[in-house]
Amino acid sequence: MIKNFLQHLFQSNKLFEQREIYSLVYFRVLFGFIMLVEVYRYWSKGWIHKYYIAPEFLFKFWGFEWVKVLPGNGMYYIFAVLAISAFCVMIGFLYRFMSIILFIVFTYIFLAAKSHYLNHFYFTSMLAFVMMFASPHKLLSIDSKIFPKIKSHYIENWQPWSILFLMSIVYFFGGIAKIDPDWLNGNPIYFWLEYGLNTSLPLWLGIAVAWMGMFFDLFISFALIYKKTRIFAFIGMIIFHISNHFIFSIGIFPWLSIAISIMFFGPAFPMKIYSFIKKINYKELPPITLTNRSQKQKALHLLICIFVGYNIIMPMRYHFIGGDTHWTEIGHRFSWRMKLRTKYGSKNPIYTVFDKKTFKVIKVNLKDHLTKRQCRKMKGNTDMIVEFGHYLRDYYQEKLGHEVMVNVKTRVSVNFRPRQYLINPSVNLARVEECFFCSKDYLIPLVEPRTFTEAKRNMELLLMQSK
Repeated sequence: MIKNFLQHLFQSNKLFEQREIYSLVYFRVLFGFIMLVEVYRYWSKGWIHKYYIAPEFLFKFWGFEWVKVLPGNGMYYIFAVLAISAFCVMIGFLYRFMSIILFIVFTYIFLAAKSHYLNHFYFTSMLAFVMMFASPHKLLSIDSKIFPKIKSHYIENWQPWSILFLMSIVYFFGGIAKIDPDWLNGNPIYFWLEYGLNTSLPLWLGIAVAWMGMFFDLFISFALIYKKTRIFAFIGMIIFHISNHFIFSIGIFPWLSIAISIMFFGPAFPMKIYSFIKKINYKELPPITLTNRSQKQKALHLLICIFVGYNIIMPMRYHFIGGDTHWTEIGHRFSWRMKLRTKYGSKNPIYTVFDKKTFKVIKVNLKDHLTKRQCRKMKGNTDMIVEFGHYLRDYYQEKLGHEVMVNVKTRVSVNFRPRQYLINPSVNLARVEECFFCSKDYLIPLVEPRTFTEAKRNMELLLMQSK
Protein backbone atom coordinates (compact mmCIF):
# COMPACT_ATOMS: atom_id res chain seq x y z
CA MET A 1 0.00 0.00 0.00
CA ILE A 2 2.81 2.42 0.86
CA LYS A 3 4.57 1.55 -2.40
CA ASN A 4 1.37 2.23 -4.37
CA PHE A 5 0.89 5.54 -2.56
CA LEU A 6 4.41 6.71 -3.43
CA GLN A 7 3.93 5.61 -7.03
CA HIS A 8 0.68 7.58 -7.23
CA LEU A 9 2.34 10.61 -5.64
CA PHE A 10 5.19 10.83 -8.13
CA GLN A 11 3.24 9.59 -11.14
CA SER A 12 0.83 12.42 -11.82
CA ASN A 13 -1.30 10.32 -14.20
CA LYS A 14 -2.99 8.79 -11.14
CA LEU A 15 -3.13 12.08 -9.25
CA PHE A 16 -4.96 13.81 -12.09
CA GLU A 17 -7.13 10.89 -13.15
CA GLN A 18 -10.74 11.99 -12.81
CA ARG A 19 -13.27 10.12 -10.65
CA GLU A 20 -16.73 10.87 -9.31
CA ILE A 21 -17.10 14.05 -7.26
CA TYR A 22 -19.69 12.91 -4.74
CA SER A 23 -17.45 12.17 -1.74
CA LEU A 24 -15.82 15.60 -2.05
CA VAL A 25 -19.21 17.33 -2.32
CA TYR A 26 -20.35 15.47 0.79
CA PHE A 27 -17.23 16.58 2.66
CA ARG A 28 -17.65 20.21 1.53
CA VAL A 29 -21.11 20.33 3.08
CA LEU A 30 -20.04 18.63 6.31
CA PHE A 31 -16.84 20.65 6.65
CA GLY A 32 -18.72 23.94 6.31
CA PHE A 33 -21.35 22.78 8.79
CA ILE A 34 -18.78 21.69 11.39
CA MET A 35 -17.03 25.05 11.07
CA LEU A 36 -20.35 26.83 11.61
CA VAL A 37 -20.96 24.79 14.76
CA GLU A 38 -17.50 25.67 16.05
CA VAL A 39 -18.10 29.39 15.54
CA TYR A 40 -21.41 29.05 17.38
CA ARG A 41 -19.65 27.33 20.30
CA TYR A 42 -17.09 30.13 20.60
CA TRP A 43 -19.73 32.82 20.35
CA SER A 44 -22.27 31.27 22.74
CA LYS A 45 -19.73 30.29 25.42
CA GLY A 46 -18.03 33.67 25.49
CA TRP A 47 -14.71 32.23 24.34
CA ILE A 48 -14.05 35.01 21.80
CA HIS A 49 -13.80 37.56 24.59
CA LYS A 50 -12.14 35.17 27.03
CA TYR A 51 -9.36 33.97 24.71
CA TYR A 52 -8.72 36.92 22.39
CA ILE A 53 -10.04 40.18 23.88
CA ALA A 54 -9.71 39.94 27.67
CA PRO A 55 -6.00 38.99 27.93
CA GLU A 56 -3.53 41.85 28.33
CA PHE A 57 -0.83 39.74 26.66
CA LEU A 58 -1.13 36.94 24.09
CA PHE A 59 1.51 34.26 23.53
CA LYS A 60 2.69 34.01 19.92
CA PHE A 61 4.06 31.24 17.73
CA TRP A 62 7.73 31.50 16.78
CA GLY A 63 7.96 33.36 13.47
CA PHE A 64 4.40 34.68 13.75
CA GLU A 65 4.90 37.31 16.44
CA TRP A 66 3.55 39.86 13.96
CA VAL A 67 0.04 38.35 14.11
CA LYS A 68 -2.04 40.68 16.30
CA VAL A 69 -5.67 40.54 17.42
CA LEU A 70 -7.96 43.31 16.25
CA PRO A 71 -8.82 46.01 18.80
CA GLY A 72 -12.25 46.52 20.33
CA ASN A 73 -14.89 44.18 18.94
CA GLY A 74 -12.71 43.33 15.94
CA MET A 75 -12.42 39.64 16.86
CA TYR A 76 -16.23 39.32 16.88
CA TYR A 77 -16.23 40.63 13.30
CA ILE A 78 -13.51 38.12 12.41
CA PHE A 79 -15.58 35.22 13.75
CA ALA A 80 -18.62 36.59 11.90
CA VAL A 81 -16.61 36.52 8.66
CA LEU A 82 -15.55 32.95 9.48
CA ALA A 83 -19.19 31.95 9.95
CA ILE A 84 -20.25 33.56 6.66
CA SER A 85 -17.40 31.93 4.72
CA ALA A 86 -18.15 28.53 6.32
CA PHE A 87 -21.82 28.82 5.36
CA CYS A 88 -20.92 29.80 1.79
CA VAL A 89 -18.50 26.86 1.52
CA MET A 90 -21.23 24.55 2.81
CA ILE A 91 -23.77 25.62 0.18
CA GLY A 92 -21.14 26.19 -2.52
CA PHE A 93 -21.76 29.90 -3.08
CA LEU A 94 -18.81 31.92 -4.42
CA TYR A 95 -16.87 28.86 -3.31
CA ARG A 96 -13.40 29.71 -4.58
CA PHE A 97 -13.35 33.15 -2.95
CA MET A 98 -15.04 32.02 0.25
CA SER A 99 -12.76 28.99 0.73
CA ILE A 100 -9.75 31.32 0.55
CA ILE A 101 -11.37 33.63 3.11
CA LEU A 102 -12.13 30.66 5.38
CA PHE A 103 -8.52 29.46 5.28
CA ILE A 104 -7.05 32.92 5.90
CA VAL A 105 -9.45 33.84 8.72
CA PHE A 106 -9.31 30.49 10.51
CA THR A 107 -5.50 30.34 10.29
CA TYR A 108 -5.31 33.92 11.57
CA ILE A 109 -7.45 32.98 14.59
CA PHE A 110 -5.29 29.88 15.14
CA LEU A 111 -2.04 31.90 15.06
CA ALA A 112 -3.35 34.75 17.22
CA ALA A 113 -3.01 32.93 20.57
CA LYS A 114 -0.49 30.14 21.20
CA SER A 115 -1.96 29.41 24.63
CA HIS A 116 -5.04 28.12 22.81
CA TYR A 117 -3.10 25.72 20.55
CA LEU A 118 -5.05 22.56 19.76
CA ASN A 119 -3.96 19.80 17.39
CA HIS A 120 -7.36 19.68 15.76
CA PHE A 121 -7.20 23.43 15.02
CA TYR A 122 -3.92 22.89 13.18
CA PHE A 123 -5.55 19.94 11.38
CA THR A 124 -8.55 22.10 10.45
CA SER A 125 -6.26 24.81 9.08
CA MET A 126 -4.51 22.22 6.89
CA LEU A 127 -7.88 20.92 5.66
CA ALA A 128 -8.95 24.48 4.84
CA PHE A 129 -5.72 24.88 2.85
CA VAL A 130 -6.56 21.80 0.74
CA MET A 131 -10.18 22.89 0.26
CA MET A 132 -8.93 26.23 -1.04
CA PHE A 133 -7.44 24.44 -4.08
CA ALA A 134 -10.13 21.77 -4.48
CA SER A 135 -13.31 22.18 -6.55
CA PRO A 136 -16.20 20.51 -4.70
CA HIS A 137 -18.54 23.28 -5.88
CA LYS A 138 -18.89 21.76 -9.35
CA LEU A 139 -21.97 19.84 -8.29
CA LEU A 140 -24.88 20.35 -5.88
CA SER A 141 -23.93 23.95 -5.19
CA ILE A 142 -25.28 27.44 -5.73
CA ASP A 143 -22.32 28.13 -8.03
CA SER A 144 -23.23 25.19 -10.31
CA LYS A 145 -26.74 26.64 -10.60
CA ILE A 146 -25.58 30.18 -11.33
CA PHE A 147 -22.69 29.09 -13.61
CA PRO A 148 -23.85 25.90 -15.37
CA LYS A 149 -20.58 25.65 -17.30
CA ILE A 150 -18.66 24.58 -14.17
CA LYS A 151 -21.06 21.73 -13.43
CA SER A 152 -19.32 18.35 -13.50
CA HIS A 153 -19.70 14.86 -12.02
CA TYR A 154 -15.93 14.39 -12.05
CA ILE A 155 -13.04 15.56 -9.90
CA GLU A 156 -9.30 14.86 -9.99
CA ASN A 157 -8.04 12.17 -7.62
CA TRP A 158 -5.61 14.45 -5.79
CA GLN A 159 -8.44 16.41 -4.21
CA PRO A 160 -10.04 13.68 -2.03
CA TRP A 161 -6.67 11.93 -1.70
CA SER A 162 -5.12 15.03 -0.09
CA ILE A 163 -7.81 14.98 2.62
CA LEU A 164 -7.36 11.24 3.23
CA PHE A 165 -3.59 11.71 3.33
CA LEU A 166 -3.90 14.42 5.97
CA MET A 167 -6.03 12.24 8.22
CA SER A 168 -3.69 9.27 7.74
CA ILE A 169 -0.71 11.44 8.71
CA VAL A 170 -2.45 12.55 11.92
CA TYR A 171 -3.09 8.99 13.04
CA PHE A 172 0.15 7.40 11.88
CA PHE A 173 2.41 9.96 13.52
CA GLY A 174 0.14 9.97 16.55
CA GLY A 175 0.85 6.22 16.77
CA ILE A 176 4.60 6.70 16.29
CA ALA A 177 4.62 9.22 19.16
CA LYS A 178 2.88 6.67 21.40
CA ILE A 179 5.81 4.26 21.12
CA ASP A 180 6.99 5.87 24.32
CA PRO A 181 7.85 4.28 27.71
CA ASP A 182 5.46 6.48 29.69
CA TRP A 183 2.54 5.86 27.35
CA LEU A 184 3.08 2.09 27.09
CA ASN A 185 3.23 1.88 30.90
CA GLY A 186 -0.24 3.40 31.04
CA ASN A 187 0.90 6.88 32.05
CA PRO A 188 -0.89 9.30 31.74
CA ILE A 189 -3.89 7.61 30.05
CA TYR A 190 -4.69 5.47 33.11
CA PHE A 191 -5.03 8.55 35.30
CA TRP A 192 -7.08 10.44 32.72
CA LEU A 193 -9.49 7.52 32.45
CA GLU A 194 -9.87 7.44 36.22
CA TYR A 195 -10.45 11.18 36.28
CA GLY A 196 -12.79 11.21 33.25
CA LEU A 197 -14.87 8.25 34.43
CA ASN A 198 -14.65 9.29 38.10
CA THR A 199 -13.91 5.75 39.25
CA SER A 200 -10.98 3.55 40.26
CA LEU A 201 -9.66 1.26 37.51
CA PRO A 202 -7.28 -1.72 37.51
CA LEU A 203 -3.78 -1.01 36.24
CA TRP A 204 -3.98 -3.63 33.50
CA LEU A 205 -6.92 -1.76 31.94
CA GLY A 206 -4.94 1.48 31.64
CA ILE A 207 -2.01 -0.35 30.04
CA ALA A 208 -4.35 -2.24 27.69
CA VAL A 209 -6.00 1.02 26.58
CA ALA A 210 -2.56 2.58 25.99
CA TRP A 211 -1.39 -0.29 23.79
CA MET A 212 -4.69 -0.44 21.90
CA GLY A 213 -4.48 3.31 21.33
CA MET A 214 -1.00 2.97 19.88
CA PHE A 215 -1.99 0.13 17.51
CA PHE A 216 -5.21 1.91 16.56
CA ASP A 217 -3.36 5.08 15.54
CA LEU A 218 -0.62 3.20 13.70
CA PHE A 219 -2.87 0.95 11.60
CA ILE A 220 -6.34 2.52 11.35
CA SER A 221 -5.59 4.32 8.07
CA PHE A 222 -4.22 1.15 6.47
CA ALA A 223 -7.28 -0.78 7.66
CA LEU A 224 -9.53 1.87 6.08
CA ILE A 225 -7.60 1.70 2.80
CA TYR A 226 -7.80 -2.12 2.61
CA LYS A 227 -11.26 -3.07 1.34
CA LYS A 228 -11.65 -6.29 3.38
CA THR A 229 -11.04 -4.53 6.72
CA ARG A 230 -12.63 -1.18 5.88
CA ILE A 231 -16.06 -1.70 7.48
CA PHE A 232 -14.54 -3.04 10.72
CA ALA A 233 -12.08 -0.15 10.84
CA PHE A 234 -14.89 2.33 10.29
CA ILE A 235 -16.96 0.85 13.12
CA GLY A 236 -13.86 1.00 15.33
CA MET A 237 -13.36 4.63 14.33
CA ILE A 238 -16.91 5.54 15.36
CA ILE A 239 -16.61 3.76 18.74
CA PHE A 240 -13.18 5.29 19.37
CA HIS A 241 -14.20 8.88 18.65
CA ILE A 242 -17.58 8.86 20.34
CA SER A 243 -16.01 7.47 23.52
CA ASN A 244 -13.26 10.11 23.28
CA HIS A 245 -15.88 12.82 22.88
CA PHE A 246 -17.67 11.88 26.10
CA ILE A 247 -14.58 11.07 28.19
CA PHE A 248 -12.19 13.83 27.10
CA SER A 249 -14.43 16.43 25.40
CA ILE A 250 -12.00 17.26 22.57
CA GLY A 251 -14.06 19.57 20.37
CA ILE A 252 -14.70 19.03 16.67
CA PHE A 253 -11.92 16.51 15.96
CA PRO A 254 -14.02 13.34 16.49
CA TRP A 255 -16.68 14.53 14.06
CA LEU A 256 -14.14 15.65 11.44
CA SER A 257 -12.40 12.27 11.65
CA ILE A 258 -15.62 10.28 11.28
CA ALA A 259 -16.67 12.50 8.36
CA ILE A 260 -13.36 11.94 6.57
CA SER A 261 -13.38 8.19 7.31
CA ILE A 262 -16.51 7.82 5.16
CA MET A 263 -14.50 9.06 2.18
CA PHE A 264 -12.35 5.90 2.32
CA PHE A 265 -15.37 4.00 0.96
CA GLY A 266 -14.80 5.56 -2.45
CA PRO A 267 -15.73 8.63 -4.49
CA ALA A 268 -19.22 7.31 -5.33
CA PHE A 269 -20.15 6.13 -1.83
CA PRO A 270 -22.49 9.06 -0.93
CA MET A 271 -24.38 8.51 -4.18
CA LYS A 272 -24.67 4.79 -3.45
CA ILE A 273 -26.20 5.56 -0.05
CA TYR A 274 -28.59 8.04 -1.64
CA SER A 275 -29.57 5.50 -4.30
CA PHE A 276 -30.13 2.83 -1.66
CA ILE A 277 -32.42 5.12 0.37
CA LYS A 278 -34.36 6.22 -2.71
CA LYS A 279 -34.37 2.65 -4.07
CA ILE A 280 -33.03 3.63 -7.47
CA ASN A 281 -30.36 1.96 -9.57
CA TYR A 282 -27.02 3.68 -9.78
CA LYS A 283 -24.06 2.73 -11.93
CA GLU A 284 -20.62 4.14 -11.15
CA LEU A 285 -19.17 6.44 -13.77
CA PRO A 286 -15.99 5.23 -15.50
CA PRO A 287 -12.75 7.10 -14.61
CA ILE A 288 -11.29 9.54 -17.10
CA THR A 289 -7.60 8.82 -17.64
CA LEU A 290 -5.13 11.66 -18.13
CA THR A 291 -3.38 11.74 -21.51
CA ASN A 292 -1.33 14.95 -21.45
CA ARG A 293 -0.39 17.16 -18.50
CA SER A 294 -0.91 20.92 -18.68
CA GLN A 295 1.53 23.43 -17.21
CA LYS A 296 -1.00 24.13 -14.47
CA GLN A 297 -1.07 20.43 -13.54
CA LYS A 298 2.72 20.26 -13.49
CA ALA A 299 2.88 23.20 -11.10
CA LEU A 300 0.13 21.67 -8.97
CA HIS A 301 2.01 18.36 -8.90
CA LEU A 302 5.06 20.16 -7.50
CA LEU A 303 2.89 21.86 -4.86
CA ILE A 304 1.40 18.48 -3.86
CA CYS A 305 4.87 16.98 -3.42
CA ILE A 306 5.92 19.96 -1.24
CA PHE A 307 2.71 19.62 0.78
CA VAL A 308 3.30 15.90 1.35
CA GLY A 309 6.97 16.46 2.22
CA TYR A 310 6.10 19.16 4.76
CA ASN A 311 3.52 16.96 6.47
CA ILE A 312 6.00 14.09 6.78
CA ILE A 313 9.03 16.12 7.91
CA MET A 314 7.30 18.46 10.38
CA PRO A 315 6.04 15.70 12.75
CA MET A 316 9.47 14.02 12.71
CA ARG A 317 11.60 17.03 13.59
CA TYR A 318 11.83 16.27 17.31
CA HIS A 319 13.69 13.03 16.50
CA PHE A 320 16.59 15.10 15.14
CA ILE A 321 16.72 17.77 17.85
CA GLY A 322 17.10 15.44 20.84
CA GLY A 323 15.92 15.64 24.43
CA ASP A 324 12.72 14.40 26.04
CA THR A 325 9.92 16.19 24.21
CA HIS A 326 7.55 15.71 27.17
CA TRP A 327 9.94 17.85 29.19
CA THR A 328 11.53 20.27 26.72
CA GLU A 329 8.43 20.78 24.51
CA ILE A 330 10.78 20.89 21.49
CA GLY A 331 8.82 19.55 18.54
CA HIS A 332 5.67 18.93 20.57
CA ARG A 333 3.38 21.19 18.58
CA PHE A 334 2.52 20.41 14.94
CA SER A 335 3.64 16.80 15.47
CA TRP A 336 0.37 15.05 16.38
CA ARG A 337 1.66 14.21 19.89
CA MET A 338 -1.84 13.89 21.32
CA LYS A 339 -2.70 13.01 24.94
CA LEU A 340 0.88 11.89 25.62
CA ARG A 341 1.77 13.91 28.66
CA THR A 342 0.32 15.90 31.49
CA LYS A 343 2.19 18.62 33.32
CA TYR A 344 1.69 20.25 36.67
CA GLY A 345 3.68 23.41 37.21
CA SER A 346 4.24 25.38 40.39
CA LYS A 347 1.00 26.84 41.60
CA ASN A 348 2.64 30.27 41.47
CA PRO A 349 5.84 30.37 39.36
CA ILE A 350 8.06 33.05 40.86
CA TYR A 351 9.15 35.65 38.31
CA THR A 352 11.55 38.27 39.61
CA VAL A 353 12.69 41.41 37.80
CA PHE A 354 16.07 42.80 38.86
CA ASP A 355 16.53 46.53 38.36
CA LYS A 356 20.17 46.88 37.28
CA LYS A 357 20.26 50.57 38.13
CA THR A 358 18.73 50.59 41.63
CA PHE A 359 19.47 46.91 42.45
CA LYS A 360 15.83 46.55 43.44
CA VAL A 361 14.15 43.13 43.09
CA ILE A 362 10.53 43.17 41.91
CA LYS A 363 8.34 40.10 42.44
CA VAL A 364 5.80 39.75 39.66
CA ASN A 365 2.15 38.92 40.32
CA LEU A 366 1.09 36.80 37.33
CA LYS A 367 -2.56 37.73 37.79
CA ASP A 368 -1.68 41.31 36.88
CA HIS A 369 -0.70 40.23 33.36
CA LEU A 370 -2.14 36.79 32.52
CA THR A 371 -5.55 35.12 32.62
CA LYS A 372 -6.09 31.96 34.65
CA ARG A 373 -6.00 29.81 31.50
CA GLN A 374 -2.79 31.44 30.27
CA CYS A 375 -1.12 30.78 33.63
CA ARG A 376 -2.16 27.13 33.50
CA LYS A 377 -0.94 26.66 29.94
CA MET A 378 2.34 28.49 30.54
CA LYS A 379 3.46 26.57 33.64
CA GLY A 380 4.79 23.53 31.81
CA ASN A 381 5.71 25.09 28.46
CA THR A 382 9.31 26.22 28.25
CA ASP A 383 8.87 28.53 25.26
CA MET A 384 5.88 30.25 26.86
CA ILE A 385 7.79 30.75 30.12
CA VAL A 386 10.62 32.40 28.17
CA GLU A 387 8.21 34.45 26.05
CA PHE A 388 6.51 35.82 29.16
CA GLY A 389 9.98 36.64 30.50
CA HIS A 390 10.56 38.72 27.35
CA TYR A 391 7.23 40.45 27.89
CA LEU A 392 8.24 41.33 31.46
CA ARG A 393 11.61 42.58 30.20
CA ASP A 394 9.96 44.92 27.70
CA TYR A 395 7.25 45.98 30.15
CA TYR A 396 9.64 46.94 32.95
CA GLN A 397 12.33 48.43 30.70
CA GLU A 398 9.71 50.76 29.24
CA LYS A 399 8.36 51.52 32.71
CA LEU A 400 11.77 52.05 34.39
CA GLY A 401 13.64 53.44 31.41
CA HIS A 402 16.65 51.13 31.67
CA GLU A 403 17.76 47.49 31.36
CA VAL A 404 16.44 44.78 33.69
CA MET A 405 17.14 41.11 34.34
CA VAL A 406 14.34 38.51 34.54
CA ASN A 407 14.53 35.19 36.38
CA VAL A 408 11.99 32.47 37.08
CA LYS A 409 11.67 29.70 39.64
CA THR A 410 9.20 27.05 38.60
CA ARG A 411 8.97 23.38 39.50
CA VAL A 412 7.18 21.07 37.10
CA SER A 413 5.85 17.50 37.20
CA VAL A 414 5.57 15.63 33.91
CA ASN A 415 3.41 12.50 33.83
CA PHE A 416 3.10 12.57 37.62
CA ARG A 417 6.79 12.45 38.46
CA PRO A 418 7.86 14.51 41.49
CA ARG A 419 8.12 18.21 40.71
CA GLN A 420 11.58 19.47 39.81
CA TYR A 421 13.05 22.69 38.48
CA LEU A 422 12.37 23.10 34.77
CA ILE A 423 14.52 26.16 34.05
CA ASN A 424 17.76 27.12 35.71
CA PRO A 425 16.70 29.87 38.19
CA SER A 426 19.94 31.78 37.57
CA VAL A 427 19.31 32.16 33.82
CA ASN A 428 18.43 35.67 32.66
CA LEU A 429 15.33 35.13 30.53
CA ALA A 430 15.73 38.63 29.11
CA ARG A 431 18.69 37.40 27.06
CA VAL A 432 17.40 33.93 26.12
CA GLU A 433 16.52 33.64 22.44
CA GLU A 434 13.92 31.06 21.45
CA CYS A 435 14.41 28.90 18.34
CA PHE A 436 11.86 26.57 16.73
CA PHE A 437 14.43 23.91 15.81
CA CYS A 438 17.07 24.44 18.54
CA SER A 439 17.85 22.67 21.80
CA LYS A 440 17.40 24.61 25.04
CA ASP A 441 20.52 24.73 27.18
CA TYR A 442 18.80 26.75 29.90
CA LEU A 443 16.68 23.71 30.89
CA ILE A 444 17.50 21.40 33.78
CA PRO A 445 17.42 17.75 32.57
CA LEU A 446 14.50 15.54 33.56
CA VAL A 447 15.09 12.93 36.25
CA GLU A 448 14.83 9.22 35.42
CA PRO A 449 11.29 7.82 34.98
CA ARG A 450 9.48 6.78 38.17
CA THR A 451 7.52 3.57 38.77
CA PHE A 452 3.78 3.43 38.22
CA THR A 453 3.12 3.20 41.96
CA GLU A 454 5.11 6.39 42.56
CA ALA A 455 3.26 8.08 39.71
CA LYS A 456 -0.11 7.16 41.23
CA ARG A 457 0.95 8.49 44.64
CA ASN A 458 2.28 11.69 43.04
CA MET A 459 -0.94 12.14 41.07
CA GLU A 460 -3.02 12.06 44.24
CA LEU A 461 -0.65 14.50 45.92
CA LEU A 462 -0.59 16.89 42.95
CA LEU A 463 -4.37 16.87 42.65
CA MET A 464 -4.66 17.73 46.35
CA GLN A 465 -2.14 20.56 46.00
CA SER A 466 -3.88 22.01 42.94
CA LYS A 467 -7.26 22.32 44.68
